[in-house]
Amino acid sequence: MTIFANVLKFILSIEMINRSHIRQKVVQVVYINALDKSQCNILDSLKFLNQSLDSTYSLYKLLLYIPVLVQRYAVKSINHRDKFSPGHVLMKERLFAGNMVVEQLSSNLILADEFGQELPEWIGEGHFIADVYNTIVSSVALENYQANSADLSDDEKYKADKDLLVSLYKECMIDNAAVDTALEEQNIYWNEDKDYVDSFILKTIKGFKKENGQMQQILPMYSEKETDNFEYAENLLTDVIRNFDEYTGMINSHIGTQWEMGRIALFDTAVIATGISEMKTFPEIPVVVTINEYVELAKLYSTPKSSAFVNGILENIRKEFGK
Repeated sequence: MTIFANVLKFILSIEMINRSHIRQKVVQVVYINALDKSQCNILDSLKFLNQSLDSTYSLYKLLLYIPVLVQRYAVKSINHRDKFSPGHVLMKERLFAGNMVVEQLSSNLILADEFGQELPEWIGEGHFIADVYNTIVSSVALENYQANSADLSDDEKYKADKDLLVSLYKECMIDNAAVDTALEEQNIYWNEDKDYVDSFILKTIKGFKKENGQMQQILPMYSEKETDNFEYAENLLTDVIRNFDEYTGMINSHIGTQWEMGRIALFDTAVIATGISEMKTFPEIPVVVTINEYVELAKLYSTPKSSAFVNGILENIRKEFGK
C-alpha cells in the first residue's frame, strides 16, 4: 500500500461531524423546541439541525482556507512595498509569504473547489484578512521561526513550516476576540462551534504530508465508517421531538418527592429526554456510552449539579428498560 493510500485510509477514518457533536446539536434543537412548544415542528427542526451540522463543516473549510487568503494578502503587500518602498519589508513577512504548507493548502483540490470561484462577500470587505496578517507578523511564533529557519533542507523546511502554521493558528486564531466576533456576525452557529472546529483544524494541519501535494485529503463531513451518522441524527431528533411529552413523564416519575418538574433546568430535561430516546431508538449503542455522552453534555452546558442529576435519572431509566 502506498504512503498516500495509508494517509487516505487514516483520514477517512476520522469524521468532522461525529456522534458526540450530533448529540450536542440534537439536544440544542430539543431545548429550543421545549422553550416554545408552539414552534415544535419536526420538519422545521430537522431543517434547523441539518443547517447547523452543515455550518460546522463549512466553518472547518473556511478556517482551513483563511491562511491561504492571508498569504495572498501578504504577497500583494510585499510586492507593493518592494515596488514603492524598497527595504520596508521584514524578513519574517517574506518567510510567511513562502510558507510551503500554506501554499499546499492554496492548491488543495477540495478547498479550491469550495472557494476557488467565489469567496464569501464578507471576507473581501473590511479589514479582517489584514488584521489577521498583522497579528501573524507580530506573533511570537513567527519570531521564533525566523530565528531558527536558516540552512534548512527542503524536507526540514516543510516540517518547520507545518509546525509554524500550527503555532500561528494557536496563537492568532484561537481565543482571538476579533476573529470570533467576525465569525459570529456571519453565522449564528459558528460562535459555539469554533472551539470544536479548532481542534480539527490542528489535527488536519498536523496530518499534512509534503508528498501528497494538492491531493492532500482534509477531513470529510462524515467518515466511511460512520456513513449512517446522517440517518442517526435525523432519527434521533425525530423520535425525541415526537415523544418529548412521554419522555418528560418518565423523567418526572423518577425525580422523587423532593423535586418538581418545574424546578429542573429545562436544558437538563432536553438532555435526559434525548438520552432516553437514544437508549430506546438505538439499542445497538452500548447504554453506558449513551449515558456517559449525555452526562458530559450536562457538564459542559448546564448547571454544576446537572451531571449527577442527569446520570441518576438515566441510570434509573436504564434499569426500567432492563438494559
